[in-house]
Amino acid sequence: MPDYPEQTLNTKFKTISMGLSFHYSGSFNPEASLEAMIEEVKEIAEIYRWEYFVFEEAFHENSQGRAEYNEDIYGICFTPPGC
Repeated sequence: MPDYPEQTLNTKFKTISMGLSFHYSGSFNPEASLEAMIEEVKEIAEIYRWEYFVFEEAFHENSQGRAEYNEDIYGICFTPPGC
């Protein structure tokens, strides 16, 4: 094994905060209501005073069950404080 010279590493410690996000991709049950799900999550976000953003609130006509994706984002995004 080769000999490596000793090295001194001077470091300063600082606080690093990290975030966690969940991304879901899938299909929506045709019997379920996207609008009702958005409204429910929106109410929770408002109760806890979380920031939120609503994307498309309704699927385009005849878009469910298709294999292709139109790149629109549906649903709601919320951010609890400190995240």
